[in-house]
Amino acid sequence: MKKILVTVFVIILFAIGYIYATPYLVMKNIREEVVAQNIDGLSQYIDYDSVRTHLGKQLKTAITAQFVSAPEMQNNPFSDFAMVMIPGLVDRLTEVLISPEAIGALFKGENVKKIAEHQPTITPPSAEQSSENNYSGFGAKWNQAKTGYESFSWFVVEIPNDEGKVVKFRFRREGLIEWKLNEIVLPFDFLN
Repeated sequence: MKKILVTVFVIILFAIGYIYATPYLVMKNIREEVVAQNIDGLSQYIDYDSVRTHLGKQLKTAITAQFVSAPEMQNNPFSDFAMVMIPGLVDRLTEVLISPEAIGALFKGENVKKIAEHQPTITPPSAEQSSENNYSGFGAKWNQAKTGYESFSWFVVEIPNDEGKVVKFRFRREGLIEWKLNEIVLPFDFLN
């Protein structure tokens, strides 16, 4: 009877440890997919609808705030016309940033403005490219990342970009062991 209780206790302890470690395993898998430039592999960890919604709200807020505070728009007769164009600009920019290539670039720590100006593309790695070479390109940013639970169902990864500004990736638990990227929180002044 005592052996059975010990065995059950060890199994429960292992299960709790595994459930706790799952977001860290997902981060490892995401890193491998970005390094391998595997769009399909990366996409399985992203809830595109949710990320699109959250990014769109951030972009609309940031672009509108920057537009309204711009001195050249004060008392400008064309400012109302420009305000009407903001939703189209936000939609286009959101679609650029929601692509697997752009999300992969954000995970590598690339600057948001740079990604928006030059939409990244993923090209298959050549045969002579080794995983170590690819890891070294983004390992420094990844190693500076801060990770942790916000709650049982939310896990956050904060990665500094090229300018030292932090991009926050919020993952939501789906079931017990699966995680999906649900939000990307850009630095407040990402447009500057």
